[in-house]
Amino acid sequence: MKKYLVIALALVMMLALAAPALAADGFTLVRQAKGNLYDLYLNGELLEAGVIGQNNMPGNGKQFTVTYNGVELAFISGNSVSSTTFASYCATIGHDYYWMSSPATCTEPETHWLICKRDCGFDAGYVNTVGDALGHEFINDTGVVVKPRTCTEDGENEAACSRAGCDAIGSRILPALGHDYYWINDIPAATCTESSTHTLICTRDDCDFDAGYVNFFPALGHDYYWMSSPATCTEPETHWLICKRDCGFNAGYVNTVGAALGHAPSDGVCHKCGVNIPTENAQ
Repeated sequence: MKKYLVIALALVMMLALAAPALAADGFTLVRQAKGNLYDLYLNGELLEAGVIGQNNMPGNGKQFTVTYNGVELAFISGNSVSSTTFASYCATIGHDYYWMSSPATCTEPETHWLICKRDCGFDAGYVNTVGDALGHEFINDTGVVVKPRTCTEDGENEAACSRAGCDAIGSRILPALGHDYYWINDIPAATCTESSTHTLICTRDDCDFDAGYVNFFPALGHDYYWMSSPATCTEPETHWLICKRDCGFNAGYVNTVGAALGHAPSDGVCHKCGVNIPTENAQ
């Protein structure tokens, strides 16, 4: 008798091991040795033993339904559980919540929203945002000039956003150039009697900049120098004032030293200067 009991137990175990197991999204349905009774597991943990399963596809089909806590779970071909089933299930035992997230973009902040892992169609209606949208980075010029820049006004170029995945087109501001200053000589250089003026301008052709500022260089004044000539037969030693800069200055001032030397006549001719001297004028 004992022998037959052992054999019977072995057969039961073999049947149990051979029973089909249908798995779907964390649920596992294991058929018991007899009848349409199944053991229902969730993520490897036994939820209920001996639930009644119904094969809704006679023959070789495998669409089983079991009822757990008043919720009908459908195992379709042993591979998945329909979202309708999960919706009913979550309504009974609650959702398996999970936070989804998307990174910040140019126009949207970093976003987090609540879903159910069971893909039951749950919508929490709750979205959490972190920080602000990044904003566009318009730094890649497209070659289109919207507004040229000048010395005093900013310019604007059309530009594409440089962030990956963004194809927005905007504009980039280019700072004003500022003036390109240059001194021009209204009077090239000061002279002895005239001053020189330099005016500040901008070298750019399209700029009418007027600094309203003139740099004044005063007249140099004369660089005085005494010239001289030695005494002659008829003229005393003479000194007169000139300007070294050869500006044509005439001081109108002559200084004489001593008297003329006088002629030295000999036979009617001055042997110093070679001038003919009448006898009556010989001295």
